[in-house]
Amino acid sequence: DYYFPNFFINMLTSLGLPGFWGYIFHFILAGMGVFSILRKLGISGYCALFGGLTFALMPYLITMVVHGHGSQMMTTAWLPWVIWAILRLYDETSIKNLGILGLIVGLQMQRSHVQIAYYSWMAAGLLIIMLLCRIHDKPSKNPKWMIYASFAFILGLCMAMWIYLPAMNYTPYSIRGAGSGGGTGFEYATNWSFSVSEMATFFIPSYYGFGGATYWGSVGVVSNGVFHPFTDYPNYMGIIVLALAVIGALFYKGKIKWYFITTAFLALIISFGKNFFLYKIFYDYFPYFNKFRVPSMFLILTQFSVCILSGLGLDVAIKWVQQNKAGESLKKLSWVLAIIVIIILGLKFSLGNDPNFGTRSHPALNALRMDMINSDMMTSVLLMIVVGALFYISRLGWITPQGLAGIVIALSIVDMARVDRMIIEPERDSYRQSTMIKQSMKSIYLNEDEIIRFLQKDTTLYRILPLGSLANENRWSAFHIASIEGYHPAKIFNYNQVKDEVGWNSLGVLQMLNVKYIISMEDLPHPAFEIIFSGKLFHQGKYQKANVYQYKYFMPRAFFVEKLRNISKNDFQLQTLRNSSFNPITSSFIEHDPLNFEYSTDAKVVIVNWTPDKIDFQLDVPSRQFMVLSEIYYPEGWKITSHPDWEIHPVNTILRGTYIPSGSHRMVMEFVPEDIYYGSILAWGSTAVIIMLILSGIFFQRKNDAD
Repeated sequence: DYYFPNFFINMLTSLGLPGFWGYIFHFILAGMGVFSILRKLGISGYCALFGGLTFALMPYLITMVVHGHGSQMMTTAWLPWVIWAILRLYDETSIKNLGILGLIVGLQMQRSHVQIAYYSWMAAGLLIIMLLCRIHDKPSKNPKWMIYASFAFILGLCMAMWIYLPAMNYTPYSIRGAGSGGGTGFEYATNWSFSVSEMATFFIPSYYGFGGATYWGSVGVVSNGVFHPFTDYPNYMGIIVLALAVIGALFYKGKIKWYFITTAFLALIISFGKNFFLYKIFYDYFPYFNKFRVPSMFLILTQFSVCILSGLGLDVAIKWVQQNKAGESLKKLSWVLAIIVIIILGLKFSLGNDPNFGTRSHPALNALRMDMINSDMMTSVLLMIVVGALFYISRLGWITPQGLAGIVIALSIVDMARVDRMIIEPERDSYRQSTMIKQSMKSIYLNEDEIIRFLQKDTTLYRILPLGSLANENRWSAFHIASIEGYHPAKIFNYNQVKDEVGWNSLGVLQMLNVKYIISMEDLPHPAFEIIFSGKLFHQGKYQKANVYQYKYFMPRAFFVEKLRNISKNDFQLQTLRNSSFNPITSSFIEHDPLNFEYSTDAKVVIVNWTPDKIDFQLDVPSRQFMVLSEIYYPEGWKITSHPDWEIHPVNTILRGTYIPSGSHRMVMEFVPEDIYYGSILAWGSTAVIIMLILSGIFFQRKNDAD
């Protein structure tokens, strides 16, 4: 709801259009953006269509959706429009174009994949710098375009402040901001770094396997000091696209090509991450850059630039045919295609000399890998030969330039679609699982099983601890079952630290976290846990037997402590939690000298109502108490609105606590973040300004035309 196009998409889905059309809309938007840039640069419609279609079909964009990163693809769809709007503002500096640039920047920011948006701003900044160096064929003599562009980016950023202001406030408390240097640790940030050798997949998509079990390359993650090669797709851009991009880079006459060449090259070497020094420079000195991970994501800028260059290249090659230049132009084309064929063949025959082939994972799959490589090699070589032949016979007059462009577009679509299909729906003998899920499977996933039904019978507030392969499972949340495990890419730093450095071996930690049940598919022989139910649990696509163990020393969501200590240093806090004798009633700690209170067994607390952002308590205490609430402590926005003078304190590193005066109280603890309020004011205010700028620009333009 913080992304304006969703109002349009939701309206269509309410009329019966499948929700997946939200993605289709953005694929079309991405292609139209590249098409619009190429048309603005004076490229013919056919060649602009070629560039737009290749970007929309880029395997990387398909992968984003297939593997659940829809916001990443949708944010990328606005990238070409940002570049287009900057060029438009440069060519015609007006308040209307200022508003258009601000609107596009705002919509991209609203789609809230901050890493892709950040990379888009980097690409935009590079374009502005190069435009100042007169890289465009139509140099602007009006310096005010720079002021307009800056104002547009500020307006666009403000248009999404209801997302980014809370996110910026949250960052220092998350694993993306509370680590070394105020960001993600360098080793963690550079997981999935691209490498020079992986560029082989630009020519032969399956050169390093095709993701999953077949992958044997150097992209992956370091975990506990061990490297795990892991990826789900190749960074293939289409062999025809790549060949025409080389032609565009070498022979297109316009100076603007240098921007796309520079962007493609810089993005490529930054994507190398830990494998090249440039990433470290950005990591150390660019604001917020150290919050991101997956350097290979930079390749989207390379692929975008290659699509633009390929459109320029096709335009150049077709003009060669139209001008019927004897020999010379055809030689240039032939040399480019021949060099690419030589690279492909060289990569194939050098494979036997690679000592890592088949050693990093699943050597038994080498026969399958070789079959894929041979098939892709033959396809790429054949496409180069066919493209060369098409240009030759077109030069002879057997095919019109428009027909040539149409055939090249069709061949490129077939080339990229075959790779896209392998990403979407792998063949059965590929040792890769399809991410496509039948509707019936989704229904089963979202329906209660025996374990879920048993847990739902307990209507009290409690949490579960899933063990083993169940640990990263987020399915519990679909049934409002709270788990102390699960996955999130930007977890609260303190909680993640307790999870990793303390773990769940301490019974006291499980107590303070309100754990009542442990779910395990294995036996759990421990005197503190009693098996109370066994049944079927839907996990990893099938029903499996699981056990429910009840924790004998379960503690409620809110409780009073008998003793309280001051432990301010984080290391000592973790050491205390690791201690097997830790007991939240007698061993809890805060980060200041405790005030006087008198523990009483007669003190009572009842949670009358609980929601994620508002908790209502009934308290009856004979003397001043210190109450611990088993909810995550987060200082930005949580307040005791019923008693504004009561303060919330961090307890046991990650929980909340407050002093309760003697007497009977109705206490309300509420999440009322000011950042969302002020962010909303900024978002709606800047949107109104942008709309007024566009409408005013249209009005004055029509008035001038009438005069």
